[in-house]
Amino acid sequence: MIFKVALIVHVLSTIAWVGGVFMASWIDTRTLKNISKDNSFPFDFLIEQGRQIFPFVYFAIVAVLISGTILTLNHLPAQTNQWLFWFAKWGALLIMTINTVFGTIVTWPKIQFSNDQSAWVLYKGYKIRAYITFLCGILASVLGILS
Repeated sequence: MIFKVALIVHVLSTIAWVGGVFMASWIDTRTLKNISKDNSFPFDFLIEQGRQIFPFVYFAIVAVLISGTILTLNHLPAQTNQWLFWFAKWGALLIMTINTVFGTIVTWPKIQFSNDQSAWVLYKGYKIRAYITFLCGILASVLGILS
């Protein structure tokens, strides 16, 4: 029973985290460019969005880590290819977590206290890390299905 609960939590948390990164990286970036007529940076929108999504993303990160650990302990990899998938999934999770925490601790505070031009430059780096985070989430999900 705990395995099924952990699996459900793992899948739903992954969907929330990867879906949130998809929205922030692919949808919001295009929207922000469209609404920024004079190339001013939409500080209010992004600060509020970050405030709203913060608890969901960090709850999802913790839930993915805990449920992933439970799932691993319940079904340890037995073959070489399973271990390779396991390391690749945890490696992808590590990259996702580092990118997310870096964005929260480093990028967002800098954006909030910068001018329009600097904010767009910082946001570009944030987007690149978000794309990497999203792709790592997809990779880990596919490896999870295949293993």
